[in-house]
Amino acid sequence: DVDAIVAAVAIRPDGQQIAIGTIDQALRLNDATGKQQHRWTAHGTAVSSLAYSPNGQWLASCGADHLVRVWNVATPATIPITLAGHNGPLSSVAFRSDNQHLVSAGSDLIVRLWKLEDGGGKEVQAYRGHRDWVTSVAFSQDGFYIVSAGVDKLVKLWEITSRDIPLLAEHTGAVEAVAFSPDGTKIASGASDKTIKIWDRATGVELATLTGHSDAVNSLVFTPDSKTLVSSSADRSIRMWDVTAGKELPRSPSQQQSFTGLINPVPHITLTPDGKKLLAWVPGNERYTTISAFDRASGAELFSVN
Repeated sequence: DVDAIVAAVAIRPDGQQIAIGTIDQALRLNDATGKQQHRWTAHGTAVSSLAYSPNGQWLASCGADHLVRVWNVATPATIPITLAGHNGPLSSVAFRSDNQHLVSAGSDLIVRLWKLEDGGGKEVQAYRGHRDWVTSVAFSQDGFYIVSAGVDKLVKLWEITSRDIPLLAEHTGAVEAVAFSPDGTKIASGASDKTIKIWDRATGVELATLTGHSDAVNSLVFTPDSKTLVSSSADRSIRMWDVTAGKELPRSPSQQQSFTGLINPVPHITLTPDGKKLLAWVPGNERYTTISAFDRASGAELFSVN
C-alpha cells in the first residue's frame, strides 16, 4: 500500500522495478513483488509523470513545480539532473530510444526536447502550436518524431530533424559547415562554438565531439576512405581527425609548419579524389587570393596559385 494519492507510475524496462510518484511530493521505488526499496522527496509539489530510460539507468520525473528531474536509478535520492525552462505545472515526460534525449510538456503549451550530457542537461528544441494544456508526450519508435496531445483536442506530430542532418541544432553556436562521409554512414558538422560533431547518419546519434580549434570551424572534408576528417578554422589552422577514435591526429613538424598560423583564416578546403592532396583557399588581401596545394600526409606545400 502507498500512503498518498498515486499520480504517476512507470515500470523499468527489465520489469524488476516499479516507480511510483505521489501528490505528497515523493518518489517510491518498489521491487517486482511490490516491496518498497526507496522513498524520497522528489519535487516541491505533486509528482505528475514518470519515465525510465530504455536502458533502465535513468528515471525522469516531472511535477507541478515546473521542473523535470532525472535520477540515476543506481543511486536514487541523490542530487538529480534538474531541467528548468517550463513556465507552469507539467503533465508528461518521456525518453528517446538513445537514452540521452527526453521530452516534456504541460500547462505552458510548449513541448520541450532536452539532452543529457556532462552530468547535466540542456534544452535542445521547443515546439509551439498547442492552444491548451499539453497532457501527454511520446517519441516515435525511430526517435525522429514526437507526438503530443492536449486539452485543445489536438494530437500533433513534431519532426525533430531530417534523417540526413540529425540534431545539428545541438551545437551551441551557428553551424558553419557540414560534410557527408563518402561511405554514407556519418555526417560531420562544424560550428562557431569551435567544435566539430560526428553523427551516425542512420540513427541521428552523436558519436563524438571534437575539440581543438580555438575559433569557428569554417570547412570540413572527409578522406575517400571515410576514416579521416580534415577541418579548417577561423583560428588560421588546418587539423586532421581520426573519425573512429574521435580524436585529433598528431601533426608532424612539417604539417605543423604548413597547417598552423596561416596568413588568414581558410574559408574552404577540399581533397583530390585520391585523398592525397589537400587544396586550401587562403585569402590574401583585396588585390589577390591564393589556392595552395599540400601533400596531406607530409604537409609539404606542392604549389600555390594567386
